[in-house]
Amino acid sequence: MSVLKERDFRRFCAGYVTSLFGTSMATPAVAFAVLDGGGDAVGLGWVMAAGIAPQIVFMLLGGVAADRFGRRRVMLAADAIRCAAQAAFAAVLFLDNRPHIWVFVLLAAVRGRARGSSSRR
Repeated sequence: MSVLKERDFRRFCAGYVTSLFGTSMATPAVAFAVLDGGGDAVGLGWVMAAGIAPQIVFMLLGGVAADRFGRRRVMLAADAIRCAAQAAFAAVLFLDNRPHIWVFVLLAAVRGRARGSSSRR
């Protein structure tokens, strides 16, 4: 496995795995947070739709941004935005046991927007 001897590849791989794991765990965590916070199935549907709709809209624009600004820069920016949105989710849940559903919808839209932009990995 000579590719693992390359420092840049190891850094990329570690970052990608960490990002992928965090993104994969975010969806069920948000679902449990919405339902545990007093939300119902309709509210959960709004939150999930708010996360998916921006991905669809910004997927093509993410490719354009990657061509214009560089893939690495767009990936790092999108990962940073997703990280900030997840940190905001955690802060909201820490500060308020039952946040309003619009907070979840807004943060899911921000996370979905960043995920759509980095779709061209």
